[in-house]
Amino acid sequence: MNTPMTKNEFSDFCNQYCFKEYAQIIIKNGHPTFQASQIQSSSNTYGHVYIWIEIEDECATVIYVGMAGKTIKDRCTQHEAGFKKSTTGLNHSSRLISGISSEKKYKVYVRESDNIKIFEEENISMCSVEEIAFIKKLHPLWNRSSKLQIN
Repeated sequence: MNTPMTKNEFSDFCNQYCFKEYAQIIIKNGHPTFQASQIQSSSNTYGHVYIWIEIEDECATVIYVGMAGKTIKDRCTQHEAGFKKSTTGLNHSSRLISGISSEKKYKVYVRESDNIKIFEEENISMCSVEEIAFIKKLHPLWNRSSKLQIN
């Protein structure tokens, strides 16, 4: 079950797992868009896990977990295109527009994924594995359940 976290609980979570604020999701020209925060500038490194949080009544709820195999900026650009044309993106867009019109706020937090050496190959990003782990840990409302079934 996905449970809202108080400000302190969310801050502790971010500190424990090295999540940093990346952007706020706002509506621009009728569509959701990512407005980069001054707290975290765009990182050009590869391999990230990110979370979308919904803020309501001083509580934060993780609603979506994703991964960016390339840069987080590239992944946000992909989401913005999807908000206008893909089935999942249109669903997310509708929820975001509805939530923002109800005075909820949405932010994106990101962490650089760990890298490992595997099969004699160096610097293999763990972003896809970390994404699955965070989905299992957080049970975000907007993620498809198929990733939860990976054992």
